[in-house]
Amino acid sequence: MVPKDKLSRMNGLTYLFSGAVRLVGPVSAAVLLQFWQIQQILWIDVLTFLTAMVPLFLIRIPSVRASAKNNSFKDEFKQGVQFRQTRKRYADHCHFGH
Repeated sequence: MVPKDKLSRMNGLTYLFSGAVRLVGPVSAAVLLQFWQIQQILWIDVLTFLTAMVPLFLIRIPSVRASAKNNSFKDEFKQGVQFRQTRKRYADHCHFGH
């Protein structure tokens, strides 16, 4: 859905907003607990969920074209290993787990 030339920028924005939510979420929850009961806060959660569902019904998401090749898991695994071997610098910067 994102053009390839804009993919790195979009990934950066996704990471930025993900971090912001992790920072602001607990703080806002603590503030809400000072003023409201947990039942009221959970209703806010339900309302925000329903609000987030509205665009899913209004925005048409284009279908993804299936590739002509039907690769097996084994073929894709081999491609992944070959990719990692040919790009040693890339593999050095990968961090698996936090």
